[in-house]
Amino acid sequence: MTRSVNWRCPGLPRLFAGGLALLLLSAPLAQAIEIDEVKSPEGIEAWLMYDPADPMITISFSFEGGELQDPKGKEGLTGLLVDLLDKGAGDLERDEFQERLYATGAGLSISSNSERVSGSLRVLPGEEEEPLELLALALSVPRFDQNDIDLAKGVILSSLEDERNDPDRLGWERFGKEFYRDHPLATVTTAESVEAITRDDLVERHKALFARSNLTIGAAGNIDQDELARVMDKLFGALPAEAEVTPPAVPSPEFGIAVHQPHTRPQTSITLVYPGLPSGSDDLYAANVLTNLLGGGMTSRLFHELREKRGLTYGAGASNAFSRDWGLVYVSTSTRAESAREALDMAKAVMSEAAQGEITQEEVDDAKAYLKGSVVLGALDSTSQIASTLVNLQRLNRPIDYLDRLDDLYDAVTLQDVKDIAAKLLSVEPAVLIVGQEDS
Repeated sequence: MTRSVNWRCPGLPRLFAGGLALLLLSAPLAQAIEIDEVKSPEGIEAWLMYDPADPMITISFSFEGGELQDPKGKEGLTGLLVDLLDKGAGDLERDEFQERLYATGAGLSISSNSERVSGSLRVLPGEEEEPLELLALALSVPRFDQNDIDLAKGVILSSLEDERNDPDRLGWERFGKEFYRDHPLATVTTAESVEAITRDDLVERHKALFARSNLTIGAAGNIDQDELARVMDKLFGALPAEAEVTPPAVPSPEFGIAVHQPHTRPQTSITLVYPGLPSGSDDLYAANVLTNLLGGGMTSRLFHELREKRGLTYGAGASNAFSRDWGLVYVSTSTRAESAREALDMAKAVMSEAAQGEITQEEVDDAKAYLKGSVVLGALDSTSQIASTLVNLQRLNRPIDYLDRLDDLYDAVTLQDVKDIAAKLLSVEPAVLIVGQEDS
């Protein structure tokens, strides 16, 4: 299984996450999926899945350069900027902007994570002009009025205060500091870093981030190529050509560490983290097969060993998290505090057996059959999911016919391929996070 991930706190849902909750793995391909490349008069490009029978239009977009590029001591800058984009733009102050947007009935969302800022606009055909104008203003000329900045900071500070009582959040923060060490992924947003952010910081960050060179667009629904070309120029044509963002260095995680976050709750959560693969790796499909047979569902090894044979947990899973230049493999479960050591040891044993080549042809065949015939979380069920999928495929440098080629890519995976990737990724001592009672 593959998922998108919050690299700082991968075990937690992001409060401001957007786009796909899980990254597309495969789709049923009874017929070819038609995706068109569209280029506007201004040279802006997008992928489109046109459906004239669909009652909606969704336009998804992504700007590379997320929260990892916040200046040291001003962590939270990108998140604050995103919070303020719909709080007034151009000549429209906060209340007027939001009243006009609400009156359109359009669905607008903009969010940030460690790698990018993403958003989507969902509108009815024939009723898109007002929402398009408002989104274009928000992206190109946000106001950043000081009163709105202060209000947004107050919301963030309140959330940070609430998170001080969240054992999972505290555990992942501690884990990140030890696991990522001096990399930006080890940093966290604090009350002090939020208070240090100024309006000038917001203006400069906006200028650096929102440009056409780091923009990716996907569209779906009842919008044809000519109309999408016009819409793209209206939405993004006023943005500068070149962004001023520099991706951070690839981290060098510290595997073998163990972090325990004490808490008195009855259940103890356990996460094991192993090395993974970058999204462009030729071994990606073998890695998907591997994590599926180990922890992809109720027929997986982890579920069988921890749940069915020993009754230690209600569930256990394994997943891949791919970034462009690196990746991780996660194993997760939860159990009673008094069973935590046994569950941890058994999870490690399952992964170790795979690393030593104890994988069968039947397991590989079953995993391949599942992956070839599935769409994770209904990734093509709606215009919103389709548009997000098209953005992700472009970000990962997939060819436009990628969905049609997935069966062949998985068919090519052999038992030896899976054994080789298991030995490569799972032979190291994993990093471990345990959140639960002291005696766990």
